[in-house]
Amino acid sequence: MNLKPFNKRLIVSRTTQADKKDTGGFIIPTELEEEFSKRKEFELVQVVNKSDDCTLPVSVGSNVVVLSHMLEKIEIDDNVFLSVTENHVIGQL
Repeated sequence: MNLKPFNKRLIVSRTTQADKKDTGGFIIPTELEEEFSKRKEFELVQVVNKSDDCTLPVSVGSNVVVLSHMLEKIEIDDNVFLSVTENHVIGQL
């Protein structure tokens, strides 16, 4: 099942641990690693689909950083989707 988002939304999927190893230049000081990993204020996700009115210069397959608490879980039958509005995307890796 494929969900087509509307209203400036992105459908995303969480990246695997292997994908998270290359953070594109984010360096976390050793003394803050534990605190940062507990907080998880931000999350690296991959764009699966985006609404036609989304103005972000990202494409399907792009990795973006989002505010973790703004990810919305959508469950339809046995399918689970993650949605986020474009204004909660922090940047692209």
